[in-house]
Amino acid sequence: MADLPELVGRRPELARLVDVLVGRGSYSSAVVAGEAGVGKSRLTTEAIADASREGVSVLVGYCLPLTEHLPLLPVQHVLTAIANLGDGSLLRDALHALAPELRLELQRLTPDLVTEPEPRRELETDKSWRRRQLYDAVRQVMVHASRHARLSMVVEDIHWADPPTLDLLEYLLAPGGPSLPLVVTWRSGEPPAAAIDAWLAWVRRQPGLRFEELGPLDLQETTAQAVGVLGQPLSREQVRQVFARSEGNPLFTEQLVTFLHSSSGSTAAGSSRRLPSQ
Repeated sequence: MADLPELVGRRPELARLVDVLVGRGSYSSAVVAGEAGVGKSRLTTEAIADASREGVSVLVGYCLPLTEHLPLLPVQHVLTAIANLGDGSLLRDALHALAPELRLELQRLTPDLVTEPEPRRELETDKSWRRRQLYDAVRQVMVHASRHARLSMVVEDIHWADPPTLDLLEYLLAPGGPSLPLVVTWRSGEPPAAAIDAWLAWVRRQPGLRFEELGPLDLQETTAQAVGVLGQPLSREQVRQVFARSEGNPLFTEQLVTFLHSSSGSTAAGSSRRLPSQ
């Protein structure tokens, strides 16, 4: 994987996010919010790298637009991340400590991870009861893991989360859950689904939560980003054009700068290159 360009701006936000992930300060969880392309995942990636350098293993789960058809997908990612720590004994020991019926529910969710043969008996056919058993199983695994390793958790793109994932995250954050810092990213600027809206309202009421709203970059930061993307400065007029068009959105800035560079043919030819009119 190619190295990411240097993070531009966001230094105070980065420091606060790293504090959450490593368990410093008064915040134990955070929501990183912002419009599409503003740099939520880029900031979180940098925070994960910094926390890792301080000895914290960050478990990352991803929500995708298709999670409606793949429930609890980020939970599967997190459990896989635990299984990949060290020699895998952290997850194995946690599984051995579970009651057989709880281990069975985890096996249904992650058959590749829980491979021990279990009696295929239906202890309870009620779906809500089985879901409760699954939540208990995940919670106990997380509690065990957090007692034996420095862990934190990141869930990307919570706006695509399915209701069972939101319920499980709420269950983990409730009193008695694992002592595990949690950071989620959320795309604001568009109407959330009812389940997401209710979950965010609940999260905002929790003590120890930091809500980190990312705004656009300013002109100076946009200029620095353009240099980082291109490896050379743009003209003052080009930067003015890019900033006016992107409005400080890092994703749009990158696309516009790349267009200027790829359309020029050479540095000299591109020195006066302009963006097409809107």
